[in-house]
Amino acid sequence: MRYIKIGIALLILSAFVFQGAPEALADGSVRSRLYQTGLAYIKYFQDRAMDQASGFGGLTRSYQLYLGGHSPADIALIENGAISYDQTIIGRISLSGGRTDILDTYVAYFNQLSDGNNPLINANNNYYDGSQNVLNYGPYRAIRIDGRDVPGWWNSWDWGIDTGAAATLVMYALDGYDFFQRVEYRDLGVLFGDYILRLQDADGGIRYGPRGMFHVNGPDFFWNLKSTEQNERILCALDALYEATADIRYSQAADAVKGWLKQMYDANVHLFHTAATYNGSQWVKRGFDYVATDVTALAPLETMFNDAYFGVTETARQGEVDAMFAAIEQRAAFLDQDNMPKLFRFSLSQTGDYGSVEWSSQMALGYLRAAQIHDQLGNTTKKREYLNKYNALVNNLDQFFFTPSDDPDSQVAPYASFIDGSVAGGVPTGTGYYTFNCQAALASAFYAFAKAGYDPGKVGGGVGVPQDNSVLNLESVPWYPASPPYDSSGAAVAQMIINFMRLGSSIPYSELSQEMIYEYAKDPNPYSGELKANEVDKALGHFDPYDSLVTGWADIYDAWSDGNPYQGYNFTVNAYDPNSGQDAINEYMRDICHWMAYPVNKEDWWRGGELVAQPNTPAAVPIYGNYGSWVTIKGYAASADPCPEPRTNPFYTPDFTVYGFWVKDPRLNGIGNDTYKTAAECVSTYFKPLVSTDLYNGKYIQVAEPPLVRSRANIRIKRPRADMANLRFIGIEPPQRNYFRRLFDGIFGGDGESPEFLKDKHNWSDLVDQHLLSDQGAVAAFKDTERGDPLFVRRTDNQDDYYLVPFGKKRGWRGFLTSGVIILDAEDGHFREASWTGSPEVFLPFSERQAFQMVRRNITSSFFNQLRRISYFYRSQRLFYYSPVRILYYNYLRLLSYLSNAEMELRWQPDSYSISAYRPYWQINANGYQWHVTQDGQVIPQFSYGVMLARMNANRRYMQRFLRR
Repeated sequence: MRYIKIGIALLILSAFVFQGAPEALADGSVRSRLYQTGLAYIKYFQDRAMDQASGFGGLTRSYQLYLGGHSPADIALIENGAISYDQTIIGRISLSGGRTDILDTYVAYFNQLSDGNNPLINANNNYYDGSQNVLNYGPYRAIRIDGRDVPGWWNSWDWGIDTGAAATLVMYALDGYDFFQRVEYRDLGVLFGDYILRLQDADGGIRYGPRGMFHVNGPDFFWNLKSTEQNERILCALDALYEATADIRYSQAADAVKGWLKQMYDANVHLFHTAATYNGSQWVKRGFDYVATDVTALAPLETMFNDAYFGVTETARQGEVDAMFAAIEQRAAFLDQDNMPKLFRFSLSQTGDYGSVEWSSQMALGYLRAAQIHDQLGNTTKKREYLNKYNALVNNLDQFFFTPSDDPDSQVAPYASFIDGSVAGGVPTGTGYYTFNCQAALASAFYAFAKAGYDPGKVGGGVGVPQDNSVLNLESVPWYPASPPYDSSGAAVAQMIINFMRLGSSIPYSELSQEMIYEYAKDPNPYSGELKANEVDKALGHFDPYDSLVTGWADIYDAWSDGNPYQGYNFTVNAYDPNSGQDAINEYMRDICHWMAYPVNKEDWWRGGELVAQPNTPAAVPIYGNYGSWVTIKGYAASADPCPEPRTNPFYTPDFTVYGFWVKDPRLNGIGNDTYKTAAECVSTYFKPLVSTDLYNGKYIQVAEPPLVRSRANIRIKRPRADMANLRFIGIEPPQRNYFRRLFDGIFGGDGESPEFLKDKHNWSDLVDQHLLSDQGAVAAFKDTERGDPLFVRRTDNQDDYYLVPFGKKRGWRGFLTSGVIILDAEDGHFREASWTGSPEVFLPFSERQAFQMVRRNITSSFFNQLRRISYFYRSQRLFYYSPVRILYYNYLRLLSYLSNAEMELRWQPDSYSISAYRPYWQINANGYQWHVTQDGQVIPQFSYGVMLARMNANRRYMQRFLRR
């Protein structure tokens, strides 16, 4: 009855909490990315969670898809147990989606501390400290959420207290408090924080647990053990508690923990000792024959970078951090073909080729923390080094997840995996535990933290993946298709940018519709046609969320139709006239990069005020010189930061080289939607002077944060380099024409770089601009794919023919599904652009055979339609009936004969039968007859015999000659 009452209380509480869910979606970008990224990894467990009426609302079994082979006690835990540490993983990922059910369950039992049978929080007076005082209120390691009606189940259950889980529960509770400002969440964190304080020893270290907990070596085993990993987690929790409460006890305890951790580090081995045990007279550090990977993953890097204990100079301390990571990699890492981390063992003492996704994800976050600190120190080279390791490990870990057959929208992984991806069940971790033989472990969802760049050791997840402003890719920009009733690409692009700006602002989050954006932009003009530049600018400025959020001297401008230019974002139309100078296209691309790199303040940039939640802003650009083809430019790759002095001189731009742009196209779904285009390809194909009836006719335009003072910086557009090896890799023999000219140019001309075309290519990543490898979505889409057959496409507007090179996997009866496509130049093999999708698809819906059949059906359909017309028109004229029928049938057979020998070729030019280079059309030539078949199934022109027969009927002499045959 007690749990039923708690369940009813939770139902009432959850009804209150979920009223605030829409506001939860307006969380900061790191949090938002965590929820968007992590949902697939927790969905399988969330869908099988306990309901509120059970008394364990939101809690879920930590292990699913059991494969067999365990003892009854282990099976009981697998089938009925929720590991408390694991619940904080699913709980924190769910917070940004507005879900607090697990946290509310803990709060409900926090209010039941007088109950000795409390199933989540120890309150039974059985555990005690060194002075025999009762030590209550630690969280149980394992919670029995099901099967509680089994007689005597409690006699064999694990009633251990997990102090590491207490630390993660503190972080979960304070994350909830920071997000929802509910005091009971903070109080829950304080409860567990105060429990931790009672475990602190005189040397500063936190003991593993209270006295009285069962262990085969006696009830004092955990009291006489200090875990480095637990102390590292606790340090984060104590810092967060001090931040939330300003209680000096937590700050003092954190300083003491730092002191203990320093003494656990061995600068000769470059590793932390994993634990220390008390032997009755002194504390003894565990030797380095036993090294747990997570100890390095959770190392207190801020302390190591700043404390002279780890090196007298900053350089020495940075070197010590490098040595620590190298030491654990040497002992515990499996490396991929590029000598980058692929998976980490649990420990050095573990035997066997298997490791942990969870612990490896912790290592990825360790690399990320190192990159973040180097970013703060301004050390770009070391930042990139650690970011490369972080990205490589995150991308490699993805292969250990699979889609369960009973939930195609979920991604799960076992607790331990062999290097080939199979389940490593029932194997020793080398840390005193054996793994469970299950295909799905909730702990592996920790990977979502790493993938999203969310540091669970920080309330709110920290600063995320640091951007190197020489390369900026706003991955959180949402995508929307141009949709009815107006099907406006301009409105869709404005929707992408506006809803991106609203992420993280304190206004209640709701996505603006394209219809609302379009009608406001057009008003008072008729609602027809595409949005023009001034109309896109008007919409972006008007729907800037900070016009209403910021109050100050500039409020008088809030009523302007295109928004307040002095608060929040300030968009304008930037135009560049190619007739006024040869450098217009260079200036155009320079300023796209510069004003995307500029971090936007809420107001008064010159005072160094607070930044908006999304300080870097995408640009709206019409491609092909056509207002019907708006796209969002959401990133760039350059050789230097285009806006290095945003607070002191925001108009300054250094000279730099621009390599390429990340683009979102609202007119395409799947391949062609997300692209990376080289700067040279943008000049050649996409960035064209506008053809319009307004004042911007003949100019390059962008709608972006405005350059109030035009920069005088010079930029270079990266010139494409011949790369014949790319063609050889895809199975194409390079054309002989111009080969030696290209060879000479590749060696002696251009930018003084090494001739890449002389190097053999081994996989997709060798074909592309290396800046693309920083895009996690792109890398994930191309990872572990096979190359499909290249498709030659002839450009009809110039000589820039190209190959579409699909990459994907064979998926049973569905055939080859493509997740990425690379475009290579057909003449010299240089990389032009790439596109990818998270939902693999059949690339090019209409193959050569299908296009042929469509034209044949079109001819046949036209034949029978004309035959019916003839039958009706000549129904009373026998002679004239048979003559046209014979002519019609003769021409039908003749056309089919021509068609059987037709020449077919994929062709493309901008906005001619096709809106994208990824959707070329088929051109069919049959003895003077020509058809085009588009990838959306249109046959152009629709064939008709009517004109042919009308001419024949008018020429009686011809018909008589035909009838005498």
